[in-house]
Amino acid sequence: MGSTRKPPGYRQTALAWFLLGWFSASATATELTFEIDGLATGARVPQEYGDRVSSTSKQNPFRYGSGGGLTPQVVVSYGPDDCLPIYRHGGFGSLKGVITAQTGLFDEFDEELEKDGTAAIEIRFHADIGRVVRLERWEIAAAADEQVEEDPMIRSIEVFDQNSEKTLYSEKNPIIPDSGRRVFSFESNAFESQDLVLRITVGESNQENQVTVGLDHITFSQFPPPPLVDPVRTYDDIVFDSGDASFADRVVFFEPEFAGGELPQNRDLSQAIGPPDYSNDVTDSALSLGSGGRLTVEFIDNVLTTSGDEAADLAIFEVDTRVEATHIEISADGEIWHSVGTIPGGTALIDIDQFGFQSGETFRFVRLTDDPNEGRVTQPSPGADIDAIGAITSSPKDGGITGQFGNPRGPGGMVVTGMGTAFFTWGQATRPPVPSSLRFRPGFYDGGVETEFDLGTLTYFNGTTDSGSEAESVILTIVLDT
Repeated sequence: MGSTRKPPGYRQTALAWFLLGWFSASATATELTFEIDGLATGARVPQEYGDRVSSTSKQNPFRYGSGGGLTPQVVVSYGPDDCLPIYRHGGFGSLKGVITAQTGLFDEFDEELEKDGTAAIEIRFHADIGRVVRLERWEIAAAADEQVEEDPMIRSIEVFDQNSEKTLYSEKNPIIPDSGRRVFSFESNAFESQDLVLRITVGESNQENQVTVGLDHITFSQFPPPPLVDPVRTYDDIVFDSGDASFADRVVFFEPEFAGGELPQNRDLSQAIGPPDYSNDVTDSALSLGSGGRLTVEFIDNVLTTSGDEAADLAIFEVDTRVEATHIEISADGEIWHSVGTIPGGTALIDIDQFGFQSGETFRFVRLTDDPNEGRVTQPSPGADIDAIGAITSSPKDGGITGQFGNPRGPGGMVVTGMGTAFFTWGQATRPPVPSSLRFRPGFYDGGVETEFDLGTLTYFNGTTDSGSEAESVILTIVLDT
């Protein structure tokens, strides 16, 4: 760390990228899939699609690949200017939604062919000053033509550095399949520049066999990666200053049989951790405790603490149309427990200061026990239905080291939880309730100089999950307050 102490409040941030056990450096990536609400086949691709992507979820009306990513300092445009590509759904090998270029375009587009009669697709990427854009991957397929037995050939595929006017990649006369797809992947050696152009040149409009190709799953990133954003989040009008890291990260014990009552069918433990995400269906967006059942959860990257006033410190998100009372306890070590009352059900707030704790006292564990005398006692969800448990008054764990996972990438059916927390799970478990997971447990740093210390412990659990629901990579951000 050097021979001198850093100024108070100095913060260092480290990024680690995990590929299910393999380690590599990477910026977070955005994947263009051309999923745009209301865009009909044959319509022009909006020039704004792909611009300054700042969320892994939908940015109305645009959608991006499930891997998602953040590229808020990159702008995307489509061309050539005199032959703008159009959108088509289906009909191009195994690709679903594509942008297309064709020799001999449909009549309404003939007048917009390039002057030399060549059909092409251009995708231009421009990064803000101080950033570079990295082009990592794209997929291409040809439209099926029953009159042509062999896969068609197009003129070229090229990548240009527009600043230096250098050609970074060129393939002449490539064969493009009309079944399946051809994948161009350069993730380990991506093309980099402030201005990049991907150009697919199809051929002449007067050639005998007309060829149409479609382009999809175009993946790009920016470097340096975007800075961490303000973590503050609001759920049910409750403000969590630590954002999604405020919520419980791990299920320690799940005891639906604790009181010998009716056991629940829905036992997906991941539904009780992370931020609330109830979708009006308790069977797939909450964990039912069972009649008289008990649940113990842990905060890993933060701790619950007192606020010193009458403000609420702890939030329990209990859901479903029939709310059920639940007894709540908290603990610093998981051994000695303190009751903080019984909540009536629904979203409930608890001021833990009123129970006589000292100012600044911290708690890592929360235990919930269903009241078997209230609410539903029959299937499919007997007992309280828990969506989330959040520390409104929260502080980092002792030692000034925090970590959170974010920006996962994977196939379209990827299932993940724990973004913004230190406990990340992926995959639809085939042997419930245990999906695969990564857990970061922060170490301790006392500010000493010329000393080694552990940033923390990273634990990987290899669960059994359904094919196609897995994550392929995730970024762990470690912040050290020195």
